[in-house]
This record gives sequence, C-alpha cells and structure tokens, in this order.
Amino acid sequence: MHWKPIPFPDKNRIYTDYIHQPENLAPFFPANPFSSIHTVLEQRAQRDYPRQAIADILAQQHQQWGTHPKIETNIAKLTAPGTFAVVTGQQAGVLVSPLYTIYKILTTIHQAQVLQQHYPDFDFVPVFWMEVDDSDFREINHCHYITKQNLIRRLELDEAPEDSGKPIFLRSLPESIAEWPDILREDFFPTEFLESVLERYFQAYKPGVPIATAFARVLVQLFGHEGLLILNPSEPAVKALGKPVFTTAIEKRHQILETFWERNRQLEAAGYHSQIHLKHGQTLLFWIDEAGKRVRLDCDDTDDCLLRYSTTQRPITFSEIIAAIEDQPHRFTTNVALRPIFQDFILPTAMYVGGPAEVAYFAQLHALYPLFQLPMPAILPRHRMTVVEK
Repeated sequence: MHWKPIPFPDKNRIYTDYIHQPENLAPFFPANPFSSIHTVLEQRAQRDYPRQAIADILAQQHQQWGTHPKIETNIAKLTAPGTFAVVTGQQAGVLVSPLYTIYKILTTIHQAQVLQQHYPDFDFVPVFWMEVDDSDFREINHCHYITKQNLIRRLELDEAPEDSGKPIFLRSLPESIAEWPDILREDFFPTEFLESVLERYFQAYKPGVPIATAFARVLVQLFGHEGLLILNPSEPAVKALGKPVFTTAIEKRHQILETFWERNRQLEAAGYHSQIHLKHGQTLLFWIDEAGKRVRLDCDDTDDCLLRYSTTQRPITFSEIIAAIEDQPHRFTTNVALRPIFQDFILPTAMYVGGPAEVAYFAQLHALYPLFQLPMPAILPRHRMTVVEK
C-alpha cells in the first residue's frame, strides 16, 4: 500500500489547528492524545467507576443484540480497575449510516489496539455510545447510495404522526422498511456479495423492530469479532448511574452557563468560533413527558422551571425535577453539551474519537468538566477516508 499525506484544509479552524498546530489550543485541550495520554490514565486511575454495574448492563444488552467471545472478554475486562475505554458515539442512522459512523468505529478499535501495545500494564476496550436519546428523526431516517446508473439515491423512513418529538429509543421501524431490499437489488449490480450484505442488514432491519435494536445488531455483526462494546444509554439502569450528573446540571445551572459563556468569549478572543450556543435558562437537560415526547427543560433565576415545547410551555417546579431525578432518572436525557460528561462519569474513558464538529465543541466542554469533578479525556480526531472502487 502506498501512503501519500496531503494537506486537507477545513472550514473548522479549531479542528485544523488541533491537528496541525495543537500548541495554539493548549489552554482548551490540556490532554494531547499524541503526547499526554499517560496523564489521562493517571487521572482515571484515581476515580471510582460503576464498573460492575456497567458490565452487567452491557452483558444484558448484548444478549438482545448478539455477542461474540471477544465482546464477553472485553465486558469482563471492564470490571478491572486497570481497564480504560476508548469511546466513540453517533446517532443510530438507518442501515448504520452515514459512512463516517464506520470510520469512527474503525478508528476507535485501532486506537484501543495501539494503546494496548504502548501501555501493556493496562487494558483498553473499544466502546460505542449509541446515541438514541435524541429526537431528531430527520437526522437518522435516511441513507444515500450510488446506483448502478451512477446516480445518487436517497432512501427515507416515513414517520408516523404520533411519533413526532419522540426520542429515537422509543421509535420502531415502519412497514416500509420491508420494501428496501427489493429497491436495493434493483439499484445495485448483482455482485457475488450483494445478497449476503442484504441478508446481514435486513435480518436486523425489519418492520416493528426498535431502531436502536436493529442498529446495534448490525454493529455486532460487523464488529463483534473486534470486541466492540455497544452501550445503549437510554436504558433506565444507565440513567440511574447518571443521577449525580443530572442533579449537578440542575443545581449548578447558573454557574454552568456563566462558565460556558466565559469559555466562548475566550475562544472568540483567540480567533476561534463557538460550536455550541446555550441560551439563558437552559439546563442541559431534556424531559420525556407522559406521551413520550422529548421536551427541553428550562429554569430561570428564581427556580421557576418550564417544559418548553415548540409551540407552548408547561410549568414544572424545581422540587419536582429534583424528586424525578431521584425516582425517575429514565425521564431525563442530555443535550449535546452534557452528553459527553454523562458518558465520562459512568465510563473510564481514556480517549474519545470524534469528528471535526465534536473536536471543536470539546474546546468549549473542557471548561465544564471541573464543575462535575471530572477530568476530560484525550480527544482523537476520527480517520477521514475516501473509498475508491478498485
């Protein structure tokens, strides 16, 4: 194989500098994935994690999706204090799309192997955080591919009106998914591997199957032999582990916003942009209401709180929120700024593999980690690839 590195400028200046001039970003990324990973490991070694609880959850979830001896080995490893996770995550796009989801997973598996070679006194396991708490169905309901006529085609799942606003973990595949295999057979050349690929995918993607379940089953088929652990964070048992994070997000909401806005000012003063924008009153949390809708949770300076729907709002008291965190933590989901903190509170994350936008917003999130008494993991850019048919 012939390798030829070429410059690849990106509109995201934080991402570009992180790769080519990381010293410019040292105040925002103290843990360089290429030189200071040992410091990250030392910080992680000083914290207690709910290792056995996470291992039990992973084992239970993989019973639903399928497993492999390497998956079972890595679940067992995760219970030991000397084991760390290399984590990536993505929304559960239909048919495991877009393609960079695969690139993120490949980068994560490879990096776990690299760290294992460099730090043989520790163990490293690859983990995929399946982001199904989000309610943006339009982001995950479609895929694009090139037909045998060299045309780009889009296949899209239809949405039932009653599912509007629901998080992905509460949605199932519609009847129309049963038509997709024949559509793809018509659009692709009949190669020697077409039928086996369709069988692998559509054994999982069937009408009535939860979207999260179908996605996870395909990932096990593709990467189970590499020991990839898949975690569905929407499970009530996982949310129960995150209760301290949810409580801190509510109780320190004013300090969180002020800290976040100050970090944005620092980034802008250094010539960078802010990837995430938070408004006054946001709490970083969403609420799952009685109809299964995901609703933003806002609180003002006087502890008056609201469930903010798109066209209306509903009051909820601060005491109700605190009580629900304790008794019904499964009703809470995190926004983009809190999700990594929730993840790193329950997982011993040594490194997170992210895309350009994710790398950029960690420059902001670094300021929030101390408010949750957490060190931020090292952030590694995912591989970027172009697939060329031979």
